[in-house]
Amino acid sequence: LLLDLIRKYSNDASAIPEHLSTCQRYEVFMESEWDTGIDFEKEFHKPILLPGVTFDKIMEEANNMWRSYRETGKKCMFRNGQSAEGGYIQFAAPLMWSHVEYLRALMVKHGDWWKMS
Repeated sequence: LLLDLIRKYSNDASAIPEHLSTCQRYEVFMESEWDTGIDFEKEFHKPILLPGVTFDKIMEEANNMWRSYRETGKKCMFRNGQSAEGGYIQFAAPLMWSHVEYLRALMVKHGDWWKMS
C-alpha cells in the first residue's frame, strides 16, 4: 500500500520527489525556515560539510536552492487552498536517495534484499 502511494506521487518521468507537501505547509516552511536562515544553517552546518568545500560552492548551492524554492512557490497558485498540481506540490525530483530507498523497500518486500548481503 505504501509503495503504491509513493508511485502515485512520482512525476511524469517516474521520478520520486524528495519533498511532497501542500502549498500551505510549503509557505510555512518558507516563512519559518528559509526566510529566517534556519534551512541554510541546517544544510551547510560546518561539522557535516565535506572538507575543502569552499564558500563560493556553498553560495552556488544556496542560490540553486533559492531558485528551486522560488520555482516551487510559483506552483502554489491558490484556488480554494489547492495548488496547480491538484492539492500538493513536489520538488527536488529526481533525488537519488528517494529512488534507492524505494528500490530497497521493493527488494525487502520481495525477499531479495537479504540475498545481496
